[in-house]
Amino acid sequence: PVGAIFVNEPYCSDPQSVDHALRHFDYASKENRKIFVFGGMRGQLISPQTDYRRIGKALAKSNVRHLLLVGQKPFKPLIEEIERHSTETEILAFEGYEETFSYLQQHLRGQDLIIFKGESKLPLDQLT
Repeated sequence: PVGAIFVNEPYCSDPQSVDHALRHFDYASKENRKIFVFGGMRGQLISPQTDYRRIGKALAKSNVRHLLLVGQKPFKPLIEEIERHSTETEILAFEGYEETFSYLQQHLRGQDLIIFKGESKLPLDQLT
């Protein structure tokens, strides 16, 4: 849609990289719906429960309207934190990015701000 803003933040190996990506939402206006597409963290994590819980808190604090989780990562602690701290966030889960892109094509609006964060850079041309 015309007016939607896409931010492709490749590579995620720790909660700090998610914090950095979420700073893009600081520039959102009240008209922007904040959408975060998250494919999880890359590599062998030392304490995935703690890391995903911390990311959940950061997402809740950022007032994300829609969280789209992609893949089979250990998202449960993240989901629990968001549900505990943010009743406004809608959480959806998808098997892969193709399914996620299909959903976005049907539901995006102008003025949406969408941040993609995952294991690698995504080919956003699939959305057009």
